[in-house]
Amino acid sequence: MTKIGNLFLLAETQLIKEKQAGKIICYSISDIIDYAKEIREWLDNFPKEAKEIMKLTPEQIKQKNRQYRKEYYLKKGK
Repeated sequence: MTKIGNLFLLAETQLIKEKQAGKIICYSISDIIDYAKEIREWLDNFPKEAKEIMKLTPEQIKQKNRQYRKEYYLKKGK
């Protein structure tokens, strides 16, 4: 089990980012709990990837995200 700190704080921070990006309009306490649950499930299903991500610097994380987005759009044909 990977320990990353307070999942509820992480979930709320992510929801705030999505709200600022315009992906969601508003969120409630139940949304935070659901998002924290999704994060925990992902961490349990992909422990190796979670450990690798936690070792990366912020710039390396941005670079990986760009790479994943590029691969995604190539697969979708956009």
